[in-house]
Amino acid sequence: MLAGLLDPVKIELLLGSVRVTSFIPGRIRCYSSLILNNEKNAGMLENLFRRQEGISEYKINTRTGSVLIVYKDCLLSSDPFLQKIANRLEKRFMKVTAR
Repeated sequence: MLAGLLDPVKIELLLGSVRVTSFIPGRIRCYSSLILNNEKNAGMLENLFRRQEGISEYKINTRTGSVLIVYKDCLLSSDPFLQKIANRLEKRFMKVTAR
């Protein structure tokens, strides 16, 4: 589970750097300054995604800072940590689109 791999400070730092551009159930597209031209951070993120059962596909592009996450929406309710992250990202997306 992701929660065991990241401490709360790192989670907040990661979420604070994310700009969500598309959010639909099962699919999130976002950008993060923490992975832009940074292979090390992208590699850490990739390791986290690889270990998460609910994530079925992901694409990380360090040249653009883009992250595409495809997850199994039906598994979201059974993973409280993944649910919390998805809810936070959805709220960030809603704030941006409401402007």
